[in-house]
Amino acid sequence: MRSPPSVWSAFTIVMLFVLASACSPARDFNASTEGQMALADLSPASLGHELRLSQSVRGELAADGHTIRFELEVTTERLALVGLTTLGIPLFELVQDKDGITVHDLMATDNVEIFKPQYLLGDFKMAYWPLETINLTLGPMRMRAVEQVVNGKLVRLLLDNNGQSVLKITYPVGGLDIGELVVRRYDLPYRLRIRTINVRKGPET
Repeated sequence: MRSPPSVWSAFTIVMLFVLASACSPARDFNASTEGQMALADLSPASLGHELRLSQSVRGELAADGHTIRFELEVTTERLALVGLTTLGIPLFELVQDKDGITVHDLMATDNVEIFKPQYLLGDFKMAYWPLETINLTLGPMRMRAVEQVVNGKLVRLLLDNNGQSVLKITYPVGGLDIGELVVRRYDLPYRLRIRTINVRKGPET
């Protein structure tokens, strides 16, 4: 799916980290971009159940960071992600339905840069969608997602076609509403620290 130009200029709350050093393992960033777009295109119904999340999300770049609220709702027909300030002022709305993905900027902000909505949407689907569904989507690109337990925490990794990690998700112990879920990307290096305030999961569809 090719998103309209307005989507690519939409609001973003995260910025770049310092680029990985020259001695870091080579990663196929072009492939990871394709993988992110493929994950973003996964239908809301492919989650397998309805989901509603209220979250506090901090995007970090080096010593800098910015915190906003996310309200995420997924049904069989529609996904809606709304970003708000900590005071509850709407900033943007991302909607995915049968017509595709659209983003509406609801308030002008100076924090507008390179983060494309497909990355944000791809990150969320990488974190919450079933591993089997993710791998069926990534298979044609020779990418894959794997899970492992590290220091008692579940970790999900997105691997490029060279076997290098381009994304790492660390889940909180005990459930989504306990502790902090951390998303770290390496191709567009940033970190999201997500605290879920409220989670409501519907029956499987």
